[in-house]
Formats: sequence, C-alpha cells, structure tokens
Amino acid sequence: MRFLLIVLFGFSSLARAHDYFFAFAEVDYNDLTEELHATVIVSTHDLERMLRSQGIISKDLASYSDSNEVIQTIQTEIQKGFGFLFSGEQKVLEFEGMELLLTGTTQFYFSLKSIKSLQLVSVKFDLLMNIFPEQQNKITLIYRNSKTSFVFLNTQKEQELILQKK
Repeated sequence: MRFLLIVLFGFSSLARAHDYFFAFAEVDYNDLTEELHATVIVSTHDLERMLRSQGIISKDLASYSDSNEVIQTIQTEIQKGFGFLFSGEQKVLEFEGMELLLTGTTQFYFSLKSIKSLQLVSVKFDLLMNIFPEQQNKITLIYRNSKTSFVFLNTQKEQELILQKK
C-alpha cells in the first residue's frame, strides 16, 4: 500500500494544473436586422492571471463586480484580443455585459448594429495568447441557421472569412 501511495504521489507531482488553454466565442449574425451578437467565454482563473499580470486586478474577479472602472478596463482588454474588420473597416464591439459562472468560466456579451454586409470579414481572436503561448481559441459563427467554426492559434491569430449571402 505504501508503494502505491508513493507511485501515485510521484505521478501527481508530474501533472500540471492544465496543459491546454482555450477561449470560445459564438457569433450570430442576423442579416434582416443587420446585427451581430457575440459571446466570448474564457476560463475565469486564466483571465484573472492575465489581469493580475497587467496590474488590473489584485483579488479574484468577483471582488470587482461593483467597480465600473475595473469592468470597463476588463472589457477593453477582451476587445484587444477579439475583434472584427468589415470590408477593411475596424468596428468596435459594444459591450453588453459580463457574467461569472459557477462553472469556472466568465462570459462577455457584445453586439454590433448596422452591419450591412458580410462580404469580407477579418477576425482577430488572440485573447490570452500573450500570457499562454499554447492558447487555442475557437469561434463558431452562426449565419442563416448554418454554423461554421474557425480555430485560432498562436501561429494564426487572424483569419479572413469570406461569407456570401445565399
């Protein structure tokens, strides 16, 4: 029994907290209302690590729920790592809110109005990649009841999406 405990302890000391870092976004475009809605989902402790390294927070994220200044700074940081160019023109996403979930994730909600065309869309999604070199991000785009996924890696932080109306 003692040998088994020593072996288990030895293997557990080799294990890391987690080997993979992910952020996800779901983007829904409605061409009838010309609106885009986006939800960005990140691991709360990974986000906290990034914000601490930048001196934005010193406590856990939940401690700042009543601080509009800190929340605004955080949403600006999210937008630095997640953004769109429409036909070469940068559009600033409107921050709708954020939510800390019991699952250990934080969700950010954004929208854009008056998006008349999706002929050429360039997406940047390098959120957290400056802190976690192994970070992998994924966007699921919903357009006319069709879903398309795009993966973003440290070697591919931006992608051009050519979408055509059916």
